[in-house]
Amino acid sequence: MKRHLIIPAILSLTLFASAASARVNPIRVVTENTERAELVIVLDTSGSMGWDPVTGAESGPDCGGDRTGTVDLCGDGLCSGVEGLSGTFCAADCESNGNGNGKAKIDSVCSPSSPNMSRMLMVKRVLQSLLPEMRANLNLGLVTFLNDDYFRYFKAHGNNTAPVTFYMTRTEMEAAGAWDAANEKPKASFSWWGTTYTLLSGAGLTVTADSLYSRVDDISQERRFEWSAAGLSHVSGGKTYQYLGSFYTYEANAHNTGQTQKFPEYRGPQFVEGNKKWVYNRYGKEHSPPGGSGNGAEVMVPLSENQSQAAQDAVLRQVMFRLSVRNTGGVDAHGNTPTGTAIEVARDHYLDRQNGTGPFSNPDSKADCRKRYVIVLSDGESTTGTAPEVAAANMYNDASFGSNPVKTLVVGLPGIKSSAMVELDATADSGDDGLANNSRTAYYAADEHDLNKVLKEALLEILQGDYSTASAGVTTAQNSYIAGNLVLLPTASYP
Repeated sequence: MKRHLIIPAILSLTLFASAASARVNPIRVVTENTERAELVIVLDTSGSMGWDPVTGAESGPDCGGDRTGTVDLCGDGLCSGVEGLSGTFCAADCESNGNGNGKAKIDSVCSPSSPNMSRMLMVKRVLQSLLPEMRANLNLGLVTFLNDDYFRYFKAHGNNTAPVTFYMTRTEMEAAGAWDAANEKPKASFSWWGTTYTLLSGAGLTVTADSLYSRVDDISQERRFEWSAAGLSHVSGGKTYQYLGSFYTYEANAHNTGQTQKFPEYRGPQFVEGNKKWVYNRYGKEHSPPGGSGNGAEVMVPLSENQSQAAQDAVLRQVMFRLSVRNTGGVDAHGNTPTGTAIEVARDHYLDRQNGTGPFSNPDSKADCRKRYVIVLSDGESTTGTAPEVAAANMYNDASFGSNPVKTLVVGLPGIKSSAMVELDATADSGDDGLANNSRTAYYAADEHDLNKVLKEALLEILQGDYSTASAGVTTAQNSYIAGNLVLLPTASYP
């Protein structure tokens, strides 16, 4: 896989006859021929991920806190933030009881006990921001704790509909056909699995701010603007905002709680198959049949054995869908914390990838040289299964991986307790060299802004290295009578 990077290149000239060498640092375009690193993300989806990291109280896995007037806009067809709570209730967007008009249930957003941003939404937003930047560098996989309720749809009920709005990142829009690649903008409307979706500004609702942006200097600060005025980048109040994604509206049917079916993939908020219309479980847990969770783990998105950029982009889009809010196909937060079991599932997935078994058709011919990592994102101690530090050490020391072991990095999420830090540090310690020798600790983040910083550091650690940027060349030193006495080896340190 070739990557074109604009980075400082260090040109090393090694003299055959002596140890003398010379180096220069020109800024140039370098073509790298390196093997794409592989990363399996182990995402904690336990119940505490739906808690407020500041108060420790349940806030709801999709709760983004009170962002009324900047992100949560009453009248946009999306029940979000505190719009479903008493005192801030938005009747235009939320449903107080029942499901007759197709609007989102209030339990899909913030809890009245602690209506602040949850850890789950915090880590999802940071990953949504960072992972697209790594699309040319990493082959991604995603492991979560077990939940057998993906992807549950209900049969549509009756003919009454109501306008309901949902949000998609640009990467999700590319997957669903909502992004106009030729003109670099969101489409005014698009069809996805038999349902038509309209950009919010053209949906006839009172709100026309159809796109979401984050501040360049602090991604935790988000605001909505209308795409037609803001474009890909927008300056407001002296701050620069970058485009993240857009809001689309559709005519949503009510659902029949007695007729439900699971499908192998997420097909959007609503889809048509044959003569049946199916509505995604956007109404929250009280309408969802209980799904097994808590004591196991699963590969939610597998690594790809196809190294083409198109195939890698398809994987990234699936990961991004899983990082959406739960009411639009994202992972939920509930159950126990089997972190060690999840690491074991990641290890088995890497073995399948290496050997060409399980979901893979062919052995990985580059398994002996490509970087392979697991990164654990967790908010606390494991509660069941293998101890994570043991699982990380066992994976590193697994003889099947030969001389290229799979390493483990760990990120402790905001609000973590000191007792949990002991376990996460031990996991990071044993995961980097297979030994409990205090060689390293976990990364830790105090808030969303900090999480973005430390997670970026962790991802760059995976990519960091010295790479040959071209084949070695031979030349003759100036004034030398010995032909070909120099070898030129262009190298680059990245990042």
